[in-house]
Amino acid sequence: MKKLTAVSLLIFWALVTALLTSGLVFYQNKQQAVEIPPEQQSASVVAPGALLSMREILTHNTAASCWLLVSGKVYDVTTYLDKHPGDASTILPTCGTDATQAYATKGRTSSPKSHSQNATEMLKAYYIGDFGQKPVAQNAATQKPTTATAQPTTSTAKPTTLSTTVTNPSVTLSIQEIAKHSTTDDCWMIVNGNVYNVTSYIPRHPGGVGAIRPYCGRDGTAAFEGLPHSMNAHQMLANYLVGAVGQQTTSQAIQQTTTPTPSASQKGDDDDDD
Repeated sequence: MKKLTAVSLLIFWALVTALLTSGLVFYQNKQQAVEIPPEQQSASVVAPGALLSMREILTHNTAASCWLLVSGKVYDVTTYLDKHPGDASTILPTCGTDATQAYATKGRTSSPKSHSQNATEMLKAYYIGDFGQKPVAQNAATQKPTTATAQPTTSTAKPTTLSTTVTNPSVTLSIQEIAKHSTTDDCWMIVNGNVYNVTSYIPRHPGGVGAIRPYCGRDGTAAFEGLPHSMNAHQMLANYLVGAVGQQTTSQAIQQTTTPTPSASQKGDDDDDD
């Protein structure tokens, strides 16, 4: 009788131990599944395939979503606004605009001061991508999925996607390329290292066509900065940005500069003093 009881107890404890062990393994596996980090959300900043055009940048013009264009590069400084030593109010007016001039002078028209090397290095942490190109984060994210190449049944349809690279070729904004656009019917000009397609603006310029024509296809920085252009003029010019000198852009980005979308503060022509 004692032997039977001992055997029964042994079997009972063996079953209990097995149940506890399997339960612990199940809990650990479940916990590990929860702890897998989610995919990066940076790829959802802009729609898939969208470019960092001026039209896209203009939509990020609030404290909740603040993008800046500085020397042909786009930065999302939304999370930095509250950390800025000069207060968020000094950055907010340039959200959604070409802030190259404001950054280079700290927004001062008299006694301008440049940002420190430390500030320039810090800005790199908020880099999204080059103007006219796809966001860097999106490029990295779109390279991760493998489902498209793993489907043999769709392989015959793949070549059709290559047409986008043929119809939307890249253009290098070299001095030679800029020089080709030297007429009032096709006028590109350089201002502070950036290239602007001002063709559609020439007829509306308060100073007349003759004030811009000599700088089509050339560097017009000295002429532009030599006049007391208003902040509105600088913001309006941003609508016609093609990219930075030496940078590569696309025909799609160039096409968008022919029909710019002005922001609320840029309706109508420039100030009379411009």
